[in-house]
Amino acid sequence: MRTKLPTTDITITPGFHETSVLKARADRLAREHIQHGASSDSMLSVLEIGLGRERYALDTHYIREVHSVAGLTPIPCTPDFILGVVSIRGRICSVMDVRRLFGIPSGLLTDADKIILLHDGEMESSILASTVGMVKNIDMKTLSPWKPPGDESMVRFVEGLSPEGLLVLSAKTLLNDEYVMVNEDTLL
Repeated sequence: MRTKLPTTDITITPGFHETSVLKARADRLAREHIQHGASSDSMLSVLEIGLGRERYALDTHYIREVHSVAGLTPIPCTPDFILGVVSIRGRICSVMDVRRLFGIPSGLLTDADKIILLHDGEMESSILASTVGMVKNIDMKTLSPWKPPGDESMVRFVEGLSPEGLLVLSAKTLLNDEYVMVNEDTLL
């Protein structure tokens, strides 16, 4: 048999004990943050991605979307690091392999690969990722310099190497540097 329970005007609020536990937890976390010397100015929110064995990170500020790599169309006469273009809701977007940009050998594409769509104002491009990890905060003060394996001028595409071994990419440079722009002058 079903019966409807009467409604009440009782409001359930956390008791003194729950409130004090939550406040103590928040205070502890705030102290840990300050003790590590991290200021909000030096913290960067990044998305961890993988390409083969390499681990990279991108500033989440520049990330618009993550998509499958399905529908990639190779474009002839483009630089080696441009894998082709994809159509995302009617927008044509180039796909870049940063391993090839840095002169690191790359593998074959798989159905599991993803593209990370980056944007900065009017400019859009995307980069290839084998895996997409978690969003994390990195203190920019802890980054160490990175030496590219080939052309040393490629260092401009990297913010630095994190203590965890993440190569933090400069999304702004990947979007706006003339070296990665494909136009009539750069066609091979």
